[in-house]
Amino acid sequence: MKTKDDAPGAGMGAPVRVAGQALQVIEGEAKARQYLARLQAGQADPDELAVICSMLYSAALRGFCRAIEKALGVQR
Repeated sequence: MKTKDDAPGAGMGAPVRVAGQALQVIEGEAKARQYLARLQAGQADPDELAVICSMLYSAALRGFCRAIEKALGVQR
């Protein structure tokens, strides 16, 4: 029988993983803000969004998408 100590993500490494994911989310959000600034300035190439998204995954992609949703005014 498993205890809480045996649960996935438990232990000393869990805070490090959470911090790493938070940094990836922040990185994705920053990339979105940079892209949106270039887009609003008329400096973004149409293919740039696809290139940026193709390089992102996991938490970074989630942060990127969240920032784009905010900029578009998506309400949940």
